[in-house]
Amino acid sequence: MAGKHAARGDGNGRARAGAALTALAAAMAATLSACGGDDTAASGPAPADTVTTAPAPAGQGGPRVLLAGIDGATYAQVQGAILRRELPNLAQLNVVPAATGGVPGTVTAQSTLGAPSWATVLTGTWVNRHGVDDDTGSTPLQAPTVFRHLRDAGKPVLQQGATISSPVLPALLKAEQETGALDTLVDCAGVDSCVTQNALRQLQSGYGMVFAQYSAPAAAAEIGGFGGGAYARALVDTDKALGELLAAVATRRQAQPGEDWLVLVTTSHGPDATGTTTTAPTVENRTAFLATNKTLNAALARPGAAAPITAAELSALPTEADLVPTMLAHAGVATDPAASRLDGAPLQATAAGVRAIGASVGRYSDTITLSWQNPTESFGTTRVLRDGVVVASLAPGSREFTDSAFDMPTGLYRFNYTLVRNDVPVSYLAQIHYVKPVTLAPTLRDGLATYFSMDSKPFADSKGGATLGPWVAGTDGGSLADDNFTGKSLRVDSNIDAYKLAHNGADIALSPRRCGRGC
Repeated sequence: MAGKHAARGDGNGRARAGAALTALAAAMAATLSACGGDDTAASGPAPADTVTTAPAPAGQGGPRVLLAGIDGATYAQVQGAILRRELPNLAQLNVVPAATGGVPGTVTAQSTLGAPSWATVLTGTWVNRHGVDDDTGSTPLQAPTVFRHLRDAGKPVLQQGATISSPVLPALLKAEQETGALDTLVDCAGVDSCVTQNALRQLQSGYGMVFAQYSAPAAAAEIGGFGGGAYARALVDTDKALGELLAAVATRRQAQPGEDWLVLVTTSHGPDATGTTTTAPTVENRTAFLATNKTLNAALARPGAAAPITAAELSALPTEADLVPTMLAHAGVATDPAASRLDGAPLQATAAGVRAIGASVGRYSDTITLSWQNPTESFGTTRVLRDGVVVASLAPGSREFTDSAFDMPTGLYRFNYTLVRNDVPVSYLAQIHYVKPVTLAPTLRDGLATYFSMDSKPFADSKGGATLGPWVAGTDGGSLADDNFTGKSLRVDSNIDAYKLAHNGADIALSPRRCGRGC
């Protein structure tokens, strides 16, 4: 395996946001070609070659991945341009709407900014796992990337490379290069033609995993919105660049029939209606897209679907967290449910797992209730694992599970839940400020004259000294609710007339003793 390489797009450091207009002009002026154009005049010396360009070498076949990222390419704008036949290369792929940003108001909610969104694309997790919550670059990734997963699994044994235009990605990927998960990292500093040149070299040189990230559409939208013409040209030029990458993949497949290429194209997040990046958790900002050359499970993703309008519509879509599981499944990397830490699921699988997992904490902060969607029928039970250990096996149609089997002191805890449905594991990192329930001391219970646990109906006195039920025999005996003693309690309902407590022996009022719960 060749040694690691790194390169930058200019000699003065990465282009910053304040130079967005200059970077955009350079990107528009340069021809998006592997061989043409003169980036040196626009942005300093071109990056050093990461590999020597060569014809497709003879090599081992098997699965390979091309992941292309396009900042600023909103689903609605891409769909419109495809219908106008302006994006012929994206039009070759299956294009579907997708969700990003996690779920507002929950532990998965993350800002619709570049760094958190790309962190999700590359790790298959939300911010409560990957830890990146802003664009400052000060927070390192706390979850392994797809490069690390593939390298640890030995797939591919070939080289892995990333060529990036966005200023937020070098900081995210630096550690992956330093630890050997990423062999080649090229920082193109806002020059998209540089991305194409280096990604082509990696494809032609036999890399097994190539990530090519473009930013010209985002820069155009930030400056002039969607309607000024520059944005449309940026989309067209990026589509041409994508066409060059797809042509390189086709050439490799022809020369090496044993190579099975998965092509994925996505964006970081959706700008608002004006083309501006904001952190507001709107449906527009949280709508992304993904495109692929593979057939997707129709229950999970429908090519050409309308852009979501409501949060409910968005929640039913694939998410950016699904990209890493999709790449791993293509590479033949099986996910062990006991070790799973991925918040998404593969999109090409014929059998679908659960979708849109959510969690809520019980009224007394001593239970966690998981809820989810079932997009397809199940051929077996749904297993629930907490931190790798099975805690429940549920009926195929179940969509909720309440976990109360905790034995720990009061405090803040995080639990990794994995739901395995149709043999597809999907995980969720839940959080609870746990309050340990107060239990009734046996010495107190033993000294009672009557004791009704209220855990089930009809109510029974464990001491045998009394009966409790509706005042009118045969009428509704009321409903039960969770209490704060790991049990149930009688819910007082005004629709039920009254309850009657009858003593079997002497009236305890004449000989007072302690009285337990419910009497």
